[in-house]
Amino acid sequence: MSWNSKWICRLSCGVILLATSVQAQATRSPKELGQMIDAALGAVLPSSKHLTSGTVAERGIKLDLDRTLEAFGYVDKPGARAGLAISRAVTEGSIALLGDCDQMGSKPCVRLGRSAYAYLEPISVSEFEAVVWVHVAWATTPSKRSFLSATSTQVYLRRSGSGPWTFVRTGKNVIS
Repeated sequence: MSWNSKWICRLSCGVILLATSVQAQATRSPKELGQMIDAALGAVLPSSKHLTSGTVAERGIKLDLDRTLEAFGYVDKPGARAGLAISRAVTEGSIALLGDCDQMGSKPCVRLGRSAYAYLEPISVSEFEAVVWVHVAWATTPSKRSFLSATSTQVYLRRSGSGPWTFVRTGKNVIS
């Protein structure tokens, strides 16, 4: 085998390994993704956490499943949604909930109401470690005006063997 042939072979193997790694990240089982969602939301939005004028338990969480599934690479969203088995008390939401909200307080924010809107986005996911963003938005209503508040938090997750994904720690927190 010539030097060029070996180089091309090694390059091809590297591309195949990279493609397999990216594909593996996008094809976590729905059950695993459900565990990641539970662990990440539990860390960032525990029921007792106060979001301005009420706890998460009082407000409720509207989880944007479509946006989360898309971020994790799922094409068959209805099929994946069925296998998530999320144990957190969440209801389904979408970005449309924020359509009548803004940070200036010039819109009523009726669609979102008192709920907290959330979705997850992967930063990196390997076999046993994951880092995800948890994005959260909610309305703050100190008077007759509603102001949109939002935060994004990095969450580090880990699992051993084929066990469940568990919370390790939080990282960066961006408030907007």
